[in-house]
Amino acid sequence: MLMSETPLQSAVGRPCLNRDFSNLCDLFKQSGVDLRSEIFDRLMLSSGDVANNDPVVLLDGGCGTGAAIEHAVRAFSMSAKRMGISREIKGIGVDLNPVVDIDDYILNTGSEVGFDSRLMSNIVSGDVSDLPVQSDSVDIYYSSNVSVYVDDMLKAFEEAYRILKSGGIAVVHVRKDAISIPGFDRVLELTPGASDLFEYIDVDREVGFVVCRKIPNAPEFKGFPFKFVKAIEPDESVRRTLDDRFAYFRVAVYVCINGS
Repeated sequence: MLMSETPLQSAVGRPCLNRDFSNLCDLFKQSGVDLRSEIFDRLMLSSGDVANNDPVVLLDGGCGTGAAIEHAVRAFSMSAKRMGISREIKGIGVDLNPVVDIDDYILNTGSEVGFDSRLMSNIVSGDVSDLPVQSDSVDIYYSSNVSVYVDDMLKAFEEAYRILKSGGIAVVHVRKDAISIPGFDRVLELTPGASDLFEYIDVDREVGFVVCRKIPNAPEFKGFPFKFVKAIEPDESVRRTLDDRFAYFRVAVYVCINGS
């Protein structure tokens, strides 16, 4: 018998989520993460560092059609332009099988301030466990409803850390049980120096958000001291039952290399 869904879990299952980035921002805000503020904080950094002239890069891991990242780039670019902020917002969408299918209303967002209907985001083929992105190049990384398709979530988190700039933030929606063996808290506990590398933002664990910020000037991350063993999946009868869509998740099994 399935546990009753929270309002947030129900909303995550709605198709409209893939068509409007503002919905995604609202969902994250319910779990205590204000993505809008995070993005504008990055846009308005003004320490005089030359790097602050670089684009603010948003990356959607498991972008699907690319609609969410395109909407985000257009909406935030339009707001920045109206506020007189000159820094560019760059969007990257990564998916194993990207099929760009973006509604005209999204492509026309910002036409009143000079944006044309050409795609502003870069949609590429790739795996969240092996992102085709340079290290230290992303300001905001978000990934929603992707973990059920990922064999090795720890590798995906290592990749998120690798690509983030100093102070960058990752917001990942995972099934509550997606990395339950040995448990993500236990993984952190057994990872030497993890607290010196990641600042974890406590959110509603029932919902399943994992949020972390890359601590500025942190030492090089050597990786989690676990090896991936296998992923346990539900059988076909469960997978094909629409009412059980939220029960479809992988349980990734890990073994601590040092035997702890």
